[in-house]
Amino acid sequence: LKQFQSATTADPNFALAYSQMAQTYQQLGQDQKAQQYSGQAVDLSSNLPATEKYLIAAADAQILNNYDRAVSAYAQLSKLLPDDSQVQFNLGELYEDHGNLDEALKHYQQVLAADPKDLAGLLAVGRVQIKGGNPQASLDPLNRALSLAVELNNQQGKANVLQAIGNAYQDMNRPQDALGNFQQSLEIKQKIGDKRGMASSLDQIAQIEQALGKPDEAAQHFQQELKIEQDLGDQEGMARALLNYNFLQQTQGRYDQALDATKKALQIYMNLSDQSLQALALNNIGNIYFKKGEYTDALTNFQQALTLQEKLSNPDRLALVLNNMGQTYQKMGQYEKALSNYLKALDTSRKAGDKLRIANTSDSMASLFEIQGRYGAALRASQESYQNMQQLGLKDENTASVGADYGLALALVGRFDDAQKPLAEALELARSLGNNGLIGLVLSQQGMRAFYAGDYQAAGTLLGQARSDAQKAGAPEQSLFAGIGAARVAIRTGRAAAAENSLRTLAHEADSLGEKYLSAQCTLYLGDALVAAHQYAQAQETLSQVARTAQDAGMQSLLPEAEFLMGEALRGAGQAGMAQIHFKKAAQLLQQMQQEAKSDTLLKRADLKTIADGVGIKAG
Repeated sequence: LKQFQSATTADPNFALAYSQMAQTYQQLGQDQKAQQYSGQAVDLSSNLPATEKYLIAAADAQILNNYDRAVSAYAQLSKLLPDDSQVQFNLGELYEDHGNLDEALKHYQQVLAADPKDLAGLLAVGRVQIKGGNPQASLDPLNRALSLAVELNNQQGKANVLQAIGNAYQDMNRPQDALGNFQQSLEIKQKIGDKRGMASSLDQIAQIEQALGKPDEAAQHFQQELKIEQDLGDQEGMARALLNYNFLQQTQGRYDQALDATKKALQIYMNLSDQSLQALALNNIGNIYFKKGEYTDALTNFQQALTLQEKLSNPDRLALVLNNMGQTYQKMGQYEKALSNYLKALDTSRKAGDKLRIANTSDSMASLFEIQGRYGAALRASQESYQNMQQLGLKDENTASVGADYGLALALVGRFDDAQKPLAEALELARSLGNNGLIGLVLSQQGMRAFYAGDYQAAGTLLGQARSDAQKAGAPEQSLFAGIGAARVAIRTGRAAAAENSLRTLAHEADSLGEKYLSAQCTLYLGDALVAAHQYAQAQETLSQVARTAQDAGMQSLLPEAEFLMGEALRGAGQAGMAQIHFKKAAQLLQQMQQEAKSDTLLKRADLKTIADGVGIKAG
């Protein structure tokens, strides 16, 4: 910057120096000065040769985030200077920054065609391959770049390449290899005083440590990153570090700390007038309130995020917020509103061809349909989710979760053998990721598959392990789900008294988490335990309560069993005539469920088979 300032002092008409000053200020995060000097450069460029004029125009367009004008200026430069590698490289960077990876790769390859030992070109090709979802293909150009950087003793280049190799290994699910490269990159950056690079490496190291179950180390590195960003005065970097720290705090169940960090990030984005990142922060705040069970506050923030995303016309983030709103309404028991938001999210994702968002929203819809007892619709939605994730080929937490949910959807229609494959794949992936909460989730679904298949011994073992893993991971909802399943096993295996005590505790947990459906499940299975213990009067009161709740809220999945158990309670109390009314109602509900599912295997489910046998319905 001092050199460029000296040049402009010597010649106030030196437009290129003003342009280079502007670009330098932009790299320093001083956007106002960048725009000021870039404007002066443009004003002074009118009498310059065409090449210099287009160079200044291209730089000005990038500073002003005018993508189309920047592409146009570089396209003109490319015609004037067809053999200029820097022009090709700049065009590649422009396309890369705006997500057009195919065009970016084409221009970077032209740079390498002119000079196969262009370090920046090799690094750029590797980087684009990673962004394009092909990390394996990135290793060849990156390793060539690393050898070249060592040969040239280019320490900055070596650090940048090691960082990129770490990114490739991270995407290939090789966290230890990724961590080693990030640490080597950080060491070099510390030696050469590259503070901005240090912040980036610390961020990556912390994310790997978080994934490897080392939260204390991750927190330390996130805090170091934040301190560097504060020293640099990089407001956007500070906000990014705060958001990353927020995610770590969430995984540890420290929601108040996460909320504080995210609100600070939101204030920075508001000061920067960055609506896109404001929307992201608001969505994150909504997620924290959602995890705290404070659904009204969650919905308020999601709605604010939605308003901004609708203005910005970003289909990916718009679909994400709509899906989050759907999940919030679902937790609140407002199922029609939940479905409306899911359908909007799905439509947005399909129009954008976004397989990941299609998968996530379809998975959410499947859980809603399961609550409503629409097991056929649930299976179709879950299958769409699973197929999209398989096509993406990702090996992450999302893939494992979707696979587990698909296995459960198959089990819910009595296809127990078909459910084994996606559940086994999900467990293998969860274990490879070292995520105890995720392992607990998959074990819960495997346990319920065993329960529905009538294998109560296996179900009890799996659900007990799932609850333990979920508690260790600080995942209360997953722990609750596994606990309810374990209580159902206890009832089926003659331990109704133990189940009764457990379900009262679990109902309290569900209410404290705002889990309306799980709370209703606890009440239903408490009624089951009371019937098994011959406490018929108390059972009738409990089952009447859950039947009203389920009917009013649209929790149709609970009604056949509620009606059947009410009949059992009445018959046990000597009221056979009244019992028949409830048995008949249970039969009607079960037949409607079977008709919707269009499945010959639905009534093979142990819980539904008990009802079907009791009311005289045959499978098929």
